[in-house]
Amino acid sequence: MKTSRHQIAAVLAKRLDKKPIKRSDLVQELAAYLLSENRLDELEPLLRDIVSCRAKAGVVEANTRSVYQLSAKDLADIRSLAHQVQPKASKVIINEQHDSTVVGGVRVEIVDQQLDLTVQAQLGRLKRLTSLERLGS
Repeated sequence: MKTSRHQIAAVLAKRLDKKPIKRSDLVQELAAYLLSENRLDELEPLLRDIVSCRAKAGVVEANTRSVYQLSAKDLADIRSLAHQVQPKASKVIINEQHDSTVVGGVRVEIVDQQLDLTVQAQLGRLKRLTSLERLGS
């Protein structure tokens, strides 16, 4: 009988909370398992399920992407945001990723929500608003 994606996610979420392991190691191990079971197309949904299981258990991961290292105030704001998204969070883990393609600002993903405060996103919103204004005129 095939193990359900949700069962796999629950086991992996518990494993992550008991003994911290590198995310890349987990993804490699998981990908190897899914490949051996011919279920590789389930990798992305399974990773989302793991994040969801951990959030329900009170462990929330916030993934950030910015060009520079975030300040202590930025990190505190992200922790606060994580508690707003998941009020029962007992632990917030912030995974910072530095990305030279981000001109400025930060993109934050928490559970299944995303806040994009990058310069590129703000310019895109401005462009859409000015396009809408021209259409309305």
